[in-house]
Amino acid sequence: MMKMRFILVGFVIFTVVIFSGVTNIVSASGVSLKVSSPQAGAKWKVGETRLIKWKAKNIDKVGIFIYDGRIGGSGSTNYITPNGNRVSASKGSYAWTIGLNQLPGGSTTNKMNKFKIQIYGYDKNGNEVIFKQSKGKFTIKR
Repeated sequence: MMKMRFILVGFVIFTVVIFSGVTNIVSASGVSLKVSSPQAGAKWKVGETRLIKWKAKNIDKVGIFIYDGRIGGSGSTNYITPNGNRVSASKGSYAWTIGLNQLPGGSTTNKMNKFKIQIYGYDKNGNEVIFKQSKGKFTIKR
């Protein structure tokens, strides 16, 4: 019995250390974040202004990114807000005018899809406390 408890405790501690080390998320209670728009299958176009929407609890600011899982490394994600500025989490939405130069992978294809929105939540000290992304992929065309 004692061996089993030790292994279980050791596993839980190990998991927490790895998780927090990889993502740099500070533990915070009562924090929640949900990305509600865009939804899976949405079809957007470059040049349009679209609302990115979220619901946040106990978060001060959010950072909003577009992500393409087909691209490896740091080129897979780009800021949506100018200069990567964070937005007040209580606002609940951000009007994004879709720029071709903001899309991961540049402007090399006519049809660009498989994007997701990623939102990072930050506390009043600027610590990242939560990360969420849109549930499904959506398309952006020229």
